[in-house]
Amino acid sequence: MELSRAQTSDHDGMDLLRCPECRGSLVDLACVSCGAAYSAPDGIPDLLGSGPLAARYREIGAYYDDLYSRRTDVWREQGHSEELTRYIVELVEAFGPGRYLDLGCGEGFFLAQARSMEGFGIDLSRKVLLKARARSQATVAIAVGERLPFPDQTFD
Repeated sequence: MELSRAQTSDHDGMDLLRCPECRGSLVDLACVSCGAAYSAPDGIPDLLGSGPLAARYREIGAYYDDLYSRRTDVWREQGHSEELTRYIVELVEAFGPGRYLDLGCGEGFFLAQARSMEGFGIDLSRKVLLKARARSQATVAIAVGERLPFPDQTFD
């Protein structure tokens, strides 16, 4: 069996994160190019930035934080099954060892099962990312698909 990049590299995934504003490198979550600074409450980088759009994303994230605080099986309530999860994971793993990104990763069910590849997950909810991080070895961050905090061609 061929080893994935996750199994052969020394990095923890955080070194791949980039500033979503200018795509510059981050050092201690500060952009070396534009000077934007980001925080990491609970050890999860918050790469939404500032401004009205970021504020709206945070409102959405707060809604999901609240939802996941009050309910325990949201994933299943939305109609997701073990069979669906396995099917999606098999599709991803069919591409062989490499890196993949789970946009809106939620609690990390796909991240936890697709272990032959290096997983990255983004979501708006810190609470679900805490669960995803506990469930998997994936690198997780608060971010949106419209402003991915990764260099081009990072994922297979």
